[in-house]
Amino acid sequence: MTDGPGRRDRSAPSFRQLVDWVEGRLTRSDATEVGAAVDRGGPEVERTVAWIRDFIELGRRHPLPTPPPIVRQRLRQSFGRHNGQLAPLRRETADLMFDSRDDAVVAGVRGGPSLDDGYRLAFASRSVGVLVDVLPATGGTVHLEGQVLTPDGSAPVWEVTVHHPRGRRTDSAGDRNGSFSIDHVPLDVTSLRLSNGEVELEIPHPLGRPGP
Repeated sequence: MTDGPGRRDRSAPSFRQLVDWVEGRLTRSDATEVGAAVDRGGPEVERTVAWIRDFIELGRRHPLPTPPPIVRQRLRQSFGRHNGQLAPLRRETADLMFDSRDDAVVAGVRGGPSLDDGYRLAFASRSVGVLVDVLPATGGTVHLEGQVLTPDGSAPVWEVTVHHPRGRRTDSAGDRNGSFSIDHVPLDVTSLRLSNGEVELEIPHPLGRPGP
């Protein structure tokens, strides 16, 4: 007995069940049941199974590059926002708490370290801390390497953007340890913004005080 014209037989496996069956992810009893349904499913089910197998084989021959960690984080957050499970984006400002050049001057190092040596900064907002290494680069620019320290680590991947008088520069290659980096940062950079989809953090004057 059929379900009538244009209606799928309710006993036929779903597309997801067919994918799991082809990939071998079903339990033995479920696999036996789906296999039996495929045997009696007729040409339409046979075509679907053939298409799934061809698609999986194509994926094996031409694997897609692994997306950066921030993509998975954003997808999870997008789903959470759609279902009302994620709080609105918080915006915070971080202040300079430590500059290794100041410590060098206090210790009696003549003139303090120059930009050629690189130096370390620490910033803090009301919810996170940020460590930044400022390293010399070519063409009158610097390279920033940093890490965001959060109390819970629920969204550890951060996108970093630097703003300067001629525009901005963004890097989204942060990792799951809260680390980030961005190169070719001009010395007249005005702000550094970090975002993990839950907190947007602004750091004015991210190179610290003017050098000696």
